[in-house]
Amino acid sequence: MEFKGSRQNCMLPSEQIFWHKDKELFFRETFNDTIYRVEPDGLTPVARFDFGAMRWDRKDRYTPEKDQAIYPLDVYENDRLLWLRFVVGLHDPDQWEVYNAVYDKRGGEVKAAPFKEGARDDLNGFLPLQPTFASPAGAFAQIVPAASVVSWFEEHSGRKDWPEEIKRLETLTEEDNPVVVIME
Repeated sequence: MEFKGSRQNCMLPSEQIFWHKDKELFFRETFNDTIYRVEPDGLTPVARFDFGAMRWDRKDRYTPEKDQAIYPLDVYENDRLLWLRFVVGLHDPDQWEVYNAVYDKRGGEVKAAPFKEGARDDLNGFLPLQPTFASPAGAFAQIVPAASVVSWFEEHSGRKDWPEEIKRLETLTEEDNPVVVIME
């Protein structure tokens, strides 16, 4: 949406501002770097993203020139990891750069990579994945169209030593139901 004076606002329909971890419900307001736990009495701040110089100041949230700020899209979490999907260049869809960042809570390490690369399966070398939701128990998951799995196998046809759970997917056709991939 564009307002008078070149001010803009953007609402992303896939953005997730609520998520569960175990029995707790969390909330993140748009253009805000604070994570709140939802409780019967209201919201309690529990953590804050530190984006440094790439942070959105509240006064800049509708300013299209603030193109190098990090805008969180989705948060997925379990006991070990916090997965953050974010965009840079929010006000210019032609310049959007979408990233995944994974924070290892035990080791305190953050790794970020372009969204288009997906999460690489470093155990089996299977199809790079993008979780699109997390269960309250902490399993990340994605629904992958059967046609994407078929295409991936066509491009990687030389390998035959796949684990059994991956071998079963080689029989899919483009017309089959999507595959639900659970990442633990």
